[in-house]
Amino acid sequence: MDNLHPAADAVNDALAIDWAARRGPWPAKCTHAPPAAVSRVPENVPVQPSAAEQAAADARWNAARAAEAAKAAPLAQAGARVSYLAKGQKVATDIEFEGNMIDIFEGRTPDEFTADDLPPALALYADLEAQRTGFDPTILLTCAVSVAAGAIADQIQITPYYGNDYYQQARLFAVMLGVSAASKSPAFNKMMKPLVDIQMEMLKAWRKAVDATPEGEDKPPRPVLVVNDTTTEALAKALLHNERGVIVTTDEFTGFFGSMDAYKSGGAGGKDRGEWLKAYDGGFKSIERSKDGGSIQVPNWSASILSCTTPAALGKIAKHLYADGFMQRFNVYYVQPQRIVRASSLSAEQQQATEDARRKYGKLIRGLFALVPASHGGVCAFAPDALVFFDDWRTRNNATQIVYDGLHPGYGSHRGKGPNFLLRIALTFHCVDVVANGVHPDPAQNLVSLATLKLAAQYVEKSFRHAEAFYLGELGASEALELSRRIGRHILAEGPQTFVKRRDFLRDIPAFAKAEEPLRASALRSLEELGWLVPVDVGYRKQGATTWAVDPRAWAMFADIAKGERERVTEAKKLMTSAFKARRQEKAAK
Repeated sequence: MDNLHPAADAVNDALAIDWAARRGPWPAKCTHAPPAAVSRVPENVPVQPSAAEQAAADARWNAARAAEAAKAAPLAQAGARVSYLAKGQKVATDIEFEGNMIDIFEGRTPDEFTADDLPPALALYADLEAQRTGFDPTILLTCAVSVAAGAIADQIQITPYYGNDYYQQARLFAVMLGVSAASKSPAFNKMMKPLVDIQMEMLKAWRKAVDATPEGEDKPPRPVLVVNDTTTEALAKALLHNERGVIVTTDEFTGFFGSMDAYKSGGAGGKDRGEWLKAYDGGFKSIERSKDGGSIQVPNWSASILSCTTPAALGKIAKHLYADGFMQRFNVYYVQPQRIVRASSLSAEQQQATEDARRKYGKLIRGLFALVPASHGGVCAFAPDALVFFDDWRTRNNATQIVYDGLHPGYGSHRGKGPNFLLRIALTFHCVDVVANGVHPDPAQNLVSLATLKLAAQYVEKSFRHAEAFYLGELGASEALELSRRIGRHILAEGPQTFVKRRDFLRDIPAFAKAEEPLRASALRSLEELGWLVPVDVGYRKQGATTWAVDPRAWAMFADIAKGERERVTEAKKLMTSAFKARRQEKAAK
């Protein structure tokens, strides 16, 4: 890969020989243009689908959606429609609850990732290693995705639409959140090892090239792929001759934040944060230095970030994690403590299978590193049915973002980056499939399939559930969301009911009674937007609705919370009754 870094050629040549033995000829090397030149409409764009082909793709997607809806029918139709007779009306009005109810409650442990959330070739080693060591599968699987993305050169891109500048690369920001017993660093290092090995091999080849350089000639630039500790100034030097981008790994996220000038001065700065924001997007960067009058022209200011920390450590910097867009670019993953696994409980076959999977994982990462962005300017395109899926998913995600913008701006901003997350994960999974399936080693020669995009969407949706726990739990909810939660818990505690009234909230929920009217209105409006309530016209309105129909699915979806709330209310009533009896007995004794 001549223009990505000279020292990488030794590694790539060996991989090319291996590829030829397994899959056939390796494509001729090509000179890669800088990202700024790549990010335009390729001249040899794949043929776009005709109207008939697009209609057929639409029909297939609609059929798939209908099949998925049929599977969910028992839950969706279990009282998903209610009727009421408004004052002065003779005919009942039907209310249908469409879409999903959104979970508003904090402290609910997000689902752990499983091997089914990743392409099999990428998930195998992580899954077996989790069984062997007791590591939480989430940290191994999500680290595997970040490592795979970090191995892919930035010159390989993805776009859903040709003809505009909407391009994404496989560049990810991720942080693992778990207690010390989660053994985050050991798990982290296991998954990073293939990239570290590639870097060490490139450095060895580079040292030989430096020693062989005749005196007086320019020495080859030092290759950089993995960075453990850096400043933005040092990063500029590392990226000067490494256009494919680097991956920054640190086992303490709060230390990484603390190194930024924006947080050294309590948020007064912002220079470093801005530089890392730019690194997430990539592209050309010119750095002018006022001290020595020099300048650096970085062809591709690009870095992935993979880090970890504990909830306690994160709490110390929580006040600095405002919705400036930097933290919102990170996917946060909750990691559970390591389980104890006795070596004697694993058979020799299991141990050997894990070792074989480890070697295959290393080979996969090397294959991703060696992918050649030759055709179509290195830009991967969607299959027609995948494009239909992407548009539908993007529309639904935007609707969810709008709801959360008013409840928690930080999480709303994070959801707003969902399409970019999906494209980056889809590109990573697509490249994994290209390497694992032995097809042409240029990803742009193969369309991104609907199956790949659906798997990427499944991964991103699960990531969102981890992000919800982080933003709505660790960082705290807004007053409106907290009041919405109190109302929701009250509704669940009361048991299945068709309607709820504002006057009941005023009587039974002290926080609602004490709140100012704008806050009450915001909380109720949020429950409407989140799919819990629908206003009902009963002939009497104050400044807003006074009666609402409740989505009947609430008690099935949040059965655990409903049970807990009923038990809490029952226990509270028992305590009040006991206290009342004790007081009466005291008075009688006097």
